[in-house]
Amino acid sequence: MNSKKTKILCASLTLALLLALFPLLNTSVAQAKPKIYVDPKDNIFYTDVTSVGHTFTVSIMAADWAAPGVFSYEFKLSYDNTMLEAVAAEIPVGHWLTPTIKPGNIFIVDGGTINHPQGYVSFAATLLSPEEGKTGAGTIAKVTLKITAAPPAAGKLSCKLELKDVILVDPAAVEIPKANYDVIHGYYEFAAPPPKLYLKVEPSLVTASVVGDEVSITVVINDVEADLKIIGVEFKISFDPSVLSTKPEYMTEGDFFKGFGETFFVAYVEARYVIIGILLLPTEAGTYPPTAKGFPSGSGTLATIKFTAINLPETITEFPLEIAAVIIIDAQLNVVPPRRLEHATLLAPTRPEDLNRDGRVNIQDMAEFAIAFGSYPGHARWNPKADIDKNGKVNILDGVLIAKAFGR
Repeated sequence: MNSKKTKILCASLTLALLLALFPLLNTSVAQAKPKIYVDPKDNIFYTDVTSVGHTFTVSIMAADWAAPGVFSYEFKLSYDNTMLEAVAAEIPVGHWLTPTIKPGNIFIVDGGTINHPQGYVSFAATLLSPEEGKTGAGTIAKVTLKITAAPPAAGKLSCKLELKDVILVDPAAVEIPKANYDVIHGYYEFAAPPPKLYLKVEPSLVTASVVGDEVSITVVINDVEADLKIIGVEFKISFDPSVLSTKPEYMTEGDFFKGFGETFFVAYVEARYVIIGILLLPTEAGTYPPTAKGFPSGSGTLATIKFTAINLPETITEFPLEIAAVIIIDAQLNVVPPRRLEHATLLAPTRPEDLNRDGRVNIQDMAEFAIAFGSYPGHARWNPKADIDKNGKVNILDGVLIAKAFGR
């Protein structure tokens, strides 16, 4: 077979692999549909680090609701009572249905009744006139579950954390049609440990002080074993689009897969997520591994993502930057589960005196100021963050501002 035909065959095979690996490559962005959902969606535990008696908490959340919004709700969260037990349930302080006109303008019909024999927790609440329906997003309720049964050796126990008998009512006392919103259930699993590999967002804490600040995170894959024969990965990074913005050109591929051959990299933004996919391309003959280096192993960077702060709250608030919807595939297109996912948080707005952007003003910020002291644009020690009063030089006035904010 000549080289041209070989390359065409390789391209066809690669396309087939991409279609299998990246089912989300349709980049059209639809209007977000209102939803209530269990968060985190996947609650997966392993026998080498978790035991019977361990507890975990899930939240029932609302998102993407527009006017007229939700005025009342009723639902149950069901679970398998042979493997789990609900030990606590609450409508937390600051919940989504919190009245805005008057604190007493709410009637909590059911604040979290645990019915373990039937395997569910129930909730019901309604606002009172003249409150308006709730829009946007927020936490509706929280449930803490205890693991009560161990899985069989090399096996697993699993069940849905299912939202059932859901009734949502608008301010006109009309039930909202179920076709108008999504109900997304949760999942529980207790199993023997999977491969060691895991994904992590670094650094775990990033900050923004003012609108226009740039925030960068890196997604790293760790502890990959060559025997897994992985050839590709896809993942999402969630962010709050009212606070941060990004675009595909702000996303760059890392060096992990590149160390083992030629790669295909795709990145785009959809609603509240960044979506990234990376595929290790096969040889011209369409086989793996693509080079004599073998299959990927070790740890390395998958991608770097840059965001720009477009709007910041008045008080310091935490915004999650979570990795989700991870698909890792091997050379046979089997899905390889990651051991765990480690997320990041955006803290904003931080004080301008917090030079290292770790959420507090302390001796480390004084040290950065000392290094930059006496510098100006173009100077070898110039650090624009240390020029707090923005007068074009780092001097004692900036040091006084740090000193006054010290310990905050």
